Amino acid sequence: MSKEIAREIVKENNIQKINYLITNLHQPEIELDVISLIYEISLIKPDLLIDHFSDIAICLNSNNSNVHKFTLLTFSNLAYKKLENIWDCRDRICDIITAGDVLVLESGLSLFLEMAKFGDGEIRNEASQCISVVLEILPVENLQKFTKAIAESDILFKEKNLTIIDKRTSLLN
Repeated sequence: MSKEIAREIVKENNIQKINYLITNLHQPEIELDVISLIYEISLIKPDLLIDHFSDIAICLNSNNSNVHKFTLLTFSNLAYKKLENIWDCRDRICDIITAGDVLVLESGLSLFLEMAKFGDGEIRNEASQCISVVLEILPVENLQKFTKAIAESDILFKEKNLTIIDKRTSLLN
């Protein structure tokens, strides 16, 4: 249902609905529904959310791991425009990822891949190292889905990260 609503909001370029979502984003009883809808919008047209980064970032303070997952995925879609803002949240992001469940780990890995792709030297370096850390703690059965994304990327430590995946997945056989 979120996908259909998101498509409608984007098709209509409905800024009023987006503002309504942002205004209601921090109500604990609906924050998961709202952030998942915001994520769907970010998949279609992330530029509609660029001006709302700070409001979305407040979701990093949620106690709900699903809210964290959708927030990190939304950040992944905004990374090309809001990288410096995301970078400013890195300590909180790292805390969430290291304490998170598998879906949060995967979302964090996706975000770090985007940061490694769009960042300057410092951000690329740090994000690439974070990728290595997440690959070491992500359950082995979840690693292979990231092989292609890493292999096709132009990130630092690409070979090291592919070696981590190969080494850990070889233990499955």
